[in-house]
Amino acid sequence: MPSSPVPSSCRMQPLCGTAESALCECPCLGYEPRSIRWTHTRCQPIPPYHNARLVWLQAELAQREQSSGQADQPSRKQVYTVDLRNHGDSPHADTHDSHGMTADLVAFTQAKSIPKACLMGHSMGGRAAMHFALNNPQLSERLIVVDISPVSIPGTIGEMGSIFSAMKNVSLPADLSLSKGRQAAKEALLQTVGSDSVDFILLNLRKRPQTGEFYWACNVDILHNSLPGFSNYGAHIANLPAFTGPTTFICGTHSPYMNPDDWPEVLKFFPNASLHWLDTGHLVHLEEPHKFIEIVTQFLNEP
Repeated sequence: MPSSPVPSSCRMQPLCGTAESALCECPCLGYEPRSIRWTHTRCQPIPPYHNARLVWLQAELAQREQSSGQADQPSRKQVYTVDLRNHGDSPHADTHDSHGMTADLVAFTQAKSIPKACLMGHSMGGRAAMHFALNNPQLSERLIVVDISPVSIPGTIGEMGSIFSAMKNVSLPADLSLSKGRQAAKEALLQTVGSDSVDFILLNLRKRPQTGEFYWACNVDILHNSLPGFSNYGAHIANLPAFTGPTTFICGTHSPYMNPDDWPEVLKFFPNASLHWLDTGHLVHLEEPHKFIEIVTQFLNEP
């Protein structure tokens, strides 16, 4: 089943208050400018929260709608929940790596006139946020990394390859309704993918109203091909100066994405970092939302 073609817009989710929409130019495809549609919510900051705007970056296969509640509650400020390239409604690109995502984010902050951002990222989004902050400390006020390490390689890379292969093998007739198509895709995916991941994956399943064709919103082929680069992340940041801004890591005790033994190495890149453990798996913000929000709120209040 195909991924979606390059959409005409990259959308930013409204979170609270009064929304505003406009068009801007943003090189979401590497360095090629594209017109993207954005929706931005203006919320009055409530002291003592910092005035820097919060940019919330999602994990692989995730979309901004899945975390809009978590992004809204802790900040009461201007918040952008972003679909990174090759995900959700953002444009597809021929590459998917840290350099490209950082270039997209730099253009995004410039287009929105954000002098400094609070970056919060989960998994792939966390690595994108770390890469952005290490390369652009002048644009980064503080950093929240959710269940991912800059050092260790997750043991689930092989599992992700199997998931992408299963997604590409799904074939659905156009005359099925979206609900029946989701059920058929679920049955097909369950042959190779664990039940705890299937519903999460199915949020990417879309149906074209004109033709009835089913497609994946995310760029499955490029994401699959980019997996080996996930293991080379350390080489991309090895020679960068440390990010000395306030940083916190929020990780799950039952997740393989952060090895506690790596913490001394993590501090070499983020010397002002703190570490919080919650009794969760990889989806920390969804499994323990109240504790997660409490940690984020406290961190955003710190001087």
